[in-house]
Amino acid sequence: MATWSDRPPSTSVSARPFERLYGRRATLGLGWMSLGVVIAAVLVPAVTMAQTAILDRILAIVDGQIIMHSDVRAFIDLGLVDIPAGPSQEAEVLTWLIERQVVIDQVDRFVVTEPDSGTVDRRLAHVRSQLSGDSDLELILDRVGLAPDDLRQLIVDDIRRDAYLTDRFEVVADGLREAAIGDWVADLVRRAQVRRVSRTGSAPGSPNFGR
Repeated sequence: MATWSDRPPSTSVSARPFERLYGRRATLGLGWMSLGVVIAAVLVPAVTMAQTAILDRILAIVDGQIIMHSDVRAFIDLGLVDIPAGPSQEAEVLTWLIERQVVIDQVDRFVVTEPDSGTVDRRLAHVRSQLSGDSDLELILDRVGLAPDDLRQLIVDDIRRDAYLTDRFEVVADGLREAAIGDWVADLVRRAQVRRVSRTGSAPGSPNFGR
């Protein structure tokens, strides 16, 4: 059961700027680099900017939290989101990540029990089963700038999100729950400060958290 807490919000991996542009992430406390720090970090000589731009770019800012192109690729390549391949896949995944972030912001305002290690291990095993082997997983993690513990934290956040949604909407009838969750998430996005910085294509619709 989720209960109110005055603890400061924790953060999730998915919307962090990828520090590999300026060095591998130093902590797993999943603390965010502030937007001001990012702006300061990119005020470097033009040559350096051109080099780093090739590696990654900011796609959106959600209440001050940054979503990078590599975040989008991480969720696609690791199979963490069920959105089919196609011309608008990255745009749809970006929308999904924006929605995911506003929901996790809500989760972080409440005490949602951390999943036990067995639950996380089973979800991680499912991710591994979708790939050809551990070598593929290592290659993907390296390409998108994630450490194994970062992936584990992504899974923890998703489990906590799922638990929160189940708890919040448990009284809604099964046939109405998906629409109710979708409407609630859409309202969160409307009330959040969301800025899409770089286009990834046109998303025909908003992915739904109710599935």
